[in-house]
Amino acid sequence: MATYQRSKIKFESKTVQSESGRCIGMFEIDCIPPPAGAERTFVYEKEAAPMIQQHFMQAEELAGLLAGAAKPGEILDSAILLDDLAAQFGFTNLVIDEKNLPLIWKNGSLCFTVTVSYMVLYMVWEIKATAAEQFTDGTTTWPKDDTVATFRIMVPHSYTFRRDYQWNPGCCMGDRRIKEPDIHGPFPAYYLDIRLPRFWKSKPGWDLWPRIEFKDKDDK
Repeated sequence: MATYQRSKIKFESKTVQSESGRCIGMFEIDCIPPPAGAERTFVYEKEAAPMIQQHFMQAEELAGLLAGAAKPGEILDSAILLDDLAAQFGFTNLVIDEKNLPLIWKNGSLCFTVTVSYMVLYMVWEIKATAAEQFTDGTTTWPKDDTVATFRIMVPHSYTFRRDYQWNPGCCMGDRRIKEPDIHGPFPAYYLDIRLPRFWKSKPGWDLWPRIEFKDKDDK
């Protein structure tokens, strides 16, 4: 558990779970008008940043948090505090690199309206803020070691690209067809570093679980 003290508040962080964000639309390719169809490009963020889960932060908690964490003469708000916590705990932004998008996804699909999106996977960190010393804000006093607030910060961890298909009867005659979405990723790819006995040989290149080749212990 990492800790950081800012003025009269001590912050402690720990991971609690992972959580997927929304699908962020990048572009859409329609089969209408024929023969080439049409493409629509959306305005979207190309970088995901850490963010506070608002439903875990009560208004009275935020007021006490800002009062206790403010340095002498400082006007502290939640954005400044989040940036400071991100820097101290190593919470960084995640760049959505469009170079990882398959080139073939720029093509349309006969009979379908195709939407290409990305989805960010976040690691959720619980932040516990306690009073490092007694302080007062208005009519409320927090004694030393009292819990001022407990809240959560979502930190972007990785992202995947997604291609969805919606049947467009204006492009093709016949019954409605269903096409499952395509998933590409995650990015960046993470690799496990596992120390194996010398008579085992592992192959790099797996994303989440290792593929292991067993070798006879007499095989050099």
